[in-house]
Amino acid sequence: MKMKSRFKNIIVGFASILWVILLFSSCNSSDSNTVATEIASNFKVEKEQVTDTIQLNQLIKEAETFSEEYKFRETIYVLKKIVTDYKDYLLENDPKELVNAYLDLSFNYSSIHNQKYELVYTKKAIEICEKKGLITTTDYLTAYNNLHVFQQNYGDLKSSRETINAFEKYIDKLDKGEVILSEKDENYAKRIFYRMEISRMDINTQQELIEKKLRDFSKFALDSGNEREENLNFYLSTYDEFCYRLYETEQYFLAEKHLKRFNEQALAYNFLFYSMKANAILGSVYYFLNKYEEGCKKIDIALNTIEFGRFNSSKYSLETIKAMNLVGSRKFSEASNLVEQNIIDLVQNHTQKKTEIVDLKFNSFRDLNSHNYINIFATSALIFKDSYINSKDIDDLNKAEKLSLIAAEMFNEFYLNGSYNPTLNKLQDKISEGLLFVISEKYQKNVPKKIELLNWIERNASQHLYKEVQKKFLLANESLSKIYDEFTELEDKKKYLEGIKQQGNQANKELNAISNRSNQLKALIKNKFPNFIQVNTDFDITSIKNKIADANLIKYYVAFENVYVLLVNATSIEVKKIDKVDRISLELEQLIKEYKEPDVGYKNENKAISSQLVPFNIDGKITIIPDKFLNYLPFESLEVNNKLWIESAQITYAYSFPLWLISIENKSNSEFNLVSFAPRYNQSKFQSNRVVNLPFAKEESEKICDVTNGSLFADNQATKSNFINSFTNYSIYHLAMHSYLYADDFEKSCLLFANNEPLYFYELYEYFLPADLVVLSACDTGNGTLIKGEGIMSLSRAFAYSGVKSAVVSLWQVPDKETSELMILFYENLEKGLEKDKALQLAKLEFLKQNPLKSHPYYWSGFVLNGNNSALKTKSYYWFYIIGFGLFTLLILFRKKLIQLRQ
Repeated sequence: MKMKSRFKNIIVGFASILWVILLFSSCNSSDSNTVATEIASNFKVEKEQVTDTIQLNQLIKEAETFSEEYKFRETIYVLKKIVTDYKDYLLENDPKELVNAYLDLSFNYSSIHNQKYELVYTKKAIEICEKKGLITTTDYLTAYNNLHVFQQNYGDLKSSRETINAFEKYIDKLDKGEVILSEKDENYAKRIFYRMEISRMDINTQQELIEKKLRDFSKFALDSGNEREENLNFYLSTYDEFCYRLYETEQYFLAEKHLKRFNEQALAYNFLFYSMKANAILGSVYYFLNKYEEGCKKIDIALNTIEFGRFNSSKYSLETIKAMNLVGSRKFSEASNLVEQNIIDLVQNHTQKKTEIVDLKFNSFRDLNSHNYINIFATSALIFKDSYINSKDIDDLNKAEKLSLIAAEMFNEFYLNGSYNPTLNKLQDKISEGLLFVISEKYQKNVPKKIELLNWIERNASQHLYKEVQKKFLLANESLSKIYDEFTELEDKKKYLEGIKQQGNQANKELNAISNRSNQLKALIKNKFPNFIQVNTDFDITSIKNKIADANLIKYYVAFENVYVLLVNATSIEVKKIDKVDRISLELEQLIKEYKEPDVGYKNENKAISSQLVPFNIDGKITIIPDKFLNYLPFESLEVNNKLWIESAQITYAYSFPLWLISIENKSNSEFNLVSFAPRYNQSKFQSNRVVNLPFAKEESEKICDVTNGSLFADNQATKSNFINSFTNYSIYHLAMHSYLYADDFEKSCLLFANNEPLYFYELYEYFLPADLVVLSACDTGNGTLIKGEGIMSLSRAFAYSGVKSAVVSLWQVPDKETSELMILFYENLEKGLEKDKALQLAKLEFLKQNPLKSHPYYWSGFVLNGNNSALKTKSYYWFYIIGFGLFTLLILFRKKLIQLRQ
């Protein structure tokens, strides 16, 4: 079976169809016994294995058929049956085909954007190659190449480095003659390593090194004899990736320079496909550089560079990019006419039926489920949106709504709840922009429609963190764990059967049976875990509204062009458009910069951005769900109604609506049992950094332990192992120590325990720590690398991933002394039985009262609360009982005395 990969110049698939398939295809049923005997002879298997061999080949044919029809889920189902039922047989008799089956699985999972399993099955392919001595095969090289690309796309830089390091050792053995490859495969191995080396270089700081390595790669490709064509192809694909990285990181001027050079080389080497790509990306670059006429010219060149088939996503994409540039030139009518014809042609060529945009139905082309087609629909919606802004023609707004909804439905099937990558994020931003604009313009008073559109946005939002947190709580319960495993397995089968249900009644009957059992299991899970939901199908903003009680929940959307804000409370759902993303981003960047400099004024910028970000007159209990760069802002520092918001608002933060639902149920069910870790560093070094002691950390921890009757691991006892071994012993963790933040690689970010032992970001993913509260009294614990669509990759997020119910973290480097003061005040309030948000609010206000010269946000606003905000201790009414009893006793004595006097 041959399957074309989405990666350039790579074929990921069976190296060849088992010869028995060809043999069977030429036989009728009466010859089957003869054929079976021949198979048994060739494969050296016993007669009882013949039936299994026939079934295996039938499965391979079925997988090939599904693959040719681009039915990825159906192909996965069949391939999983092959590697499950016939693994031992293939491992013994034909391990190469087992390797290819695993590679096919990874390819098909990649095609439906399931990043977890594309990695899992690629690793299995490598494992079999190494176990069975297949490291000199093309498949082994392909597996390593794909593993690296998958890890890069996933953003797993740590694993990507490990893969490159492992392959570098392989190349070293190749150079020393310890591994012998054919000339063809040796060229393949070296071009893979060129790509790996270039990809691991930082796009922002190592551009000169990347350019040198690209020149070396080009020379290698040109001097490679018979493999020149293949190597040039691979080199150009690597250069293409580099140019796209520049575009993706918004380095448009540098992207322009390299794309021109890339285009020249593509033409010189007669690779017209890459010339088309260079001009296509240039068309997008010129759009963002406001060079719209040049953008249109580049797209026209791309359209005329190669022959496009009757139905080709590249052609439709190019027409859409051209329309974007026409909008930039304010040629709205021409742009909207172009995308309208483009969409109608696309649908007509696919369905053989002409349909107007407002009459389109998702089911008519749901099989066009790729990011290219989603992008065409989402971008076309934004073009109609811009046309509506210019013309106020309601027809344009209706078309924008229809295309945004179809894009949302396509995305809902395309996205399988994993971690977002830049492609997914950009698609969701465009869809959100279209739907939020429609709400703000058309449905402000139509609550049901408003809810419908918001639900589509939320069902498509990144669910990676939520799913992992939910799964950890479920798997911690043994009975729920078994139910959950069966439920997820049935859901996978449902997807397969839904794809083939048109093939007959048997598939429909099986689908109905599985759906019924799946619903039963889901009900069992919800009975013990009430907030269990499948976000992509179950989420409803109404459930948020019904559970808010007397609080307000604010969510921000940094969409493709504008920032929007959503307010949800018990009585209303409001959506407002704030301003352009670029404008808000620049203003906020300046404000945060001033927050981090205590000697710099900030009030003018604060006042300006406060009025934009908080367009509602609300106070009291407020939960905020920030988006993208807004995660860096402590909202309590904003000025609302001419005073600091902290004065009238108890503010908590959440990562998403689904995680908020989990947090409100995750109330403390354990005793107030605190432990603090305060290591001593003795002026040592960690990763070339001199580690100074935190003079107030131990004193802070001692006072907190005195206030709360807690346990203390100080100095050399504050070790990583003591921390890990304490997971089941305490409900509250106070960590007064150094943290290290690496913006270029968040996996290296860590907390530093005694003896300079780091607890890395990625390590926390492996643990389950269902603590009520973790206070990270260290610098930058809430800060980190911003992954668009996912949020800040911080230590705070890592603790949330591990199951912590709530955390107090810092958004910047807060001074040691001020941190200590604030923390002690916070714990004193917790000890009184105050809710966590109230305890932190009053601690900050008391700090400001005690330190009037330190009113700058630098000193007090950096610490924020994320997660559950309920109290950790029941309020003590001891004195009320004493006073009440005293008054009652006095009343009795007074009454008795009064009776005596009367007598």
